[in-house]
Amino acid sequence: MTRKSWEIPPAPLAGDATNTQTFAAVGNALSSWEYFEAYLAMLYANLVGGNQNEGFAAMRSYGTIVSFQNRRKMLESAVEVHFAVYPDKELQDKLADILTTAEKLSARRNEIAHGIVQPYAPDLEPDVPSFALFPAYYATNKRKLREQDLALQLTTAQFVYSSAEIDKFAVAFSALVEPTLQVITAVLSRKRAPKR
Repeated sequence: MTRKSWEIPPAPLAGDATNTQTFAAVGNALSSWEYFEAYLAMLYANLVGGNQNEGFAAMRSYGTIVSFQNRRKMLESAVEVHFAVYPDKELQDKLADILTTAEKLSARRNEIAHGIVQPYAPDLEPDVPSFALFPAYYATNKRKLREQDLALQLTTAQFVYSSAEIDKFAVAFSALVEPTLQVITAVLSRKRAPKR
């Protein structure tokens, strides 16, 4: 069975040789996500803005919303109105697929953004120094206590990502850009087309 791009992969057999490698992957993944989010902001601006100034104002207000889930709701409300005025089921479904995938990937983005890089000693090679990204110890929803163990070091991390896993998420984030750009282009062309 093929793993979905947003699913948490199994812990890697080995971490990265240096923490710099892991940090670089984190930076790349977060930049890839932000690049995608910038296109969503542009889409929102084009859905609700009539001219360049209105579009800029819309993009600025979109940026005040902190969570992806709430920006998605804001965008979906604008999409609902747009497609009521300019019906296009195929384009609307395409955008819904993008947003559904992004919603699932946003959880991985958050893990990458709020994780910590630390030494990683998998069971196979405990003496080989390596590094990976883990949830913070205080992240109770991402670290579960092992049965009857109360010490912090005796928790089980919900995820462990080396640069290889993080890079795969970066690719998945980047894969959302082109279809989003296609939707923006279609929205603009439909809004500019003369009404019949």
